[in-house]
Amino acid sequence: MSQETTKYKYSQEELSEITILSPLSKKQETYLNDSENDIIVWGGAAASGKSFISALDILINGYDDSDFRAGIIRKTKEQLKGAGALYDECVQMYSKFNVKPKGNELSFHFPEGAIVRMGYLDKPADKHNYQGWQVTRFLVDEAQQLCEEGIAYLLSRLRSKSKQKHQLKLTCNPDYDSFLRVWLEKAGYLDEKGFPLKERDGKTVYFAEIAGETVFEQTLESFEEKYGKGETAIADPLKFVYYSANVYDNPWVVKYKK
Repeated sequence: MSQETTKYKYSQEELSEITILSPLSKKQETYLNDSENDIIVWGGAAASGKSFISALDILINGYDDSDFRAGIIRKTKEQLKGAGALYDECVQMYSKFNVKPKGNELSFHFPEGAIVRMGYLDKPADKHNYQGWQVTRFLVDEAQQLCEEGIAYLLSRLRSKSKQKHQLKLTCNPDYDSFLRVWLEKAGYLDEKGFPLKERDGKTVYFAEIAGETVFEQTLESFEEKYGKGETAIADPLKFVYYSANVYDNPWVVKYKK
């Protein structure tokens, strides 16, 4: 019996130079692969890999989808462009895949046509910067620093030609005075001291804004019972989930940053 020799396109030396990016924990993988929920909150502690895994999410989903449009938002423009901040992190990650940055526009242009733009949302009036935007995915970094009105407005911009799931992703660190803490309490993710409840982690709830107030229900059935169903519904619910994360969900930091 003859044994055929497999011929590879790349040499071992060339293969060793290929960049490989991936989630570093099961929690990061779950967040990255969530294509079911409409609003996803990730974090609650420092050094959980929020910026890296969120930037990777946009790279993966935008790379071969010409209709993909994403917005990366922080409270101020300075926070986007500071040394080692999100713009720098995206430049370093995306440039390896022939994604072209435009520094004057704070944007990235993908080979197949996807576009990612960065912006700021410091106060309610800044929401008007996003009038006319049609976005597949928003990433709001350090969302606890922003205002509830601005975040709610971004939801109205989640519409694009892309067939992918349209999502609002919010990363956060603790801030007791933040609207986001109130949201997570209403949704049942936090205990009476404001700490994440392990048994609630990653459980989907149902969210809507009704008469200027955000409401949460644990099941679709309870939402429909209170607010109606189909054509009689007061509002259409969105799927909302919180993944609590800390440094132990980012093994690289645990290993190398002692």
